Amino acid sequence: MIDYNDGLLIVGLARNCEKRLVHSIEKISSATKNFKNINWLIIESDSEDGTLNTLKDIQRKIPSFDFYTFGRLQDKFPLRTERIAYCRNKYLEELENNNKYQNVKYLVAADLDGVNDKLTQNGFESCWGR
Repeated sequence: MIDYNDGLLIVGLARNCEKRLVHSIEKISSATKNFKNINWLIIESDSEDGTLNTLKDIQRKIPSFDFYTFGRLQDKFPLRTERIAYCRNKYLEELENNNKYQNVKYLVAADLDGVNDKLTQNGFESCWGR
């Protein structure tokens, strides 16, 4: 059974998702609202829109919201899959090396580009139904 006092870390990658980012964060926040200890860790790279400014705005509003930007990775990693792997490894390294996340028991990897628009609290909690 799920213990809502356990730490939850929501991670995700952000690239050119300015238009859907705030809504995605709101939907995921609503679905996970029963958890008492939620942290966010978003990794950004290669955005050409206002994603970076939107992340800064969200960080000002949500105290447990962290993000890192790696600028333009496309020159170093021409393949999109290589950039995704690099960024995912960065949040895993942060999870492993940052004491801030030592109480995390659950890790949620989320898309931040509107894919979770229909996510609900009941849907999210059904993951622990067995």
